[in-house]
Amino acid sequence: MKTNGVLMLGVCLLTLTMCRFMDTKKGVPNEQINSDLNNKTVKFNGGKDQWYFSPDYEKCFLVEDAEVTASDALVAVRVSSWYQSDITKLYMTAIGEMLLHYKKDGDNNWVLERIEPRDATLAGISDEEEFKQFLDKHTPVCKGFRHTSY
Repeated sequence: MKTNGVLMLGVCLLTLTMCRFMDTKKGVPNEQINSDLNNKTVKFNGGKDQWYFSPDYEKCFLVEDAEVTASDALVAVRVSSWYQSDITKLYMTAIGEMLLHYKKDGDNNWVLERIEPRDATLAGISDEEEFKQFLDKHTPVCKGFRHTSY
C-alpha cells in the first residue's frame, strides 16, 4: 500500500509539472490582444498610411500563428476594422496582417512590446456595394475575435 501512495504522489507531481509547463505555452489571450490594440496607431506602407484602433470602432482579428516560449510570444494576426465618418459619410476600413511582439513580465503577464505591420489595405469607401465587398472579407476575420461598441 505504501508503494501505491508514493506512486500516486509521483503521478500527481508529474501532472502538476506538466500542467504548469503547458500553461506557459498557452500564449496571449484574445481579450488581452483586443485591449492591447485599443488606442494604438499602426503605420502601414512604410509609414505613409496609418490606422488608429479606437475602442469605439468595430475591430476583429484572427490569430493566424503564434510562436510562444516561456518568456516571449510572436503573434501573427489578421485584423479588420472599420467605422463610418460622421463628417464625410465614408466607411473608413482597414484589413491586413500584423505581428505582435510580447514579453512576459515578472508576474508572468504578457506585455505588448511592439506592433510590426505586415501588409494592410486602408480605404475610404462611399459606395454601399463596395462596403459590402469589404464586409465579405471582414466577416471571416471576426470568427477569431470581434469587438464592437454598438
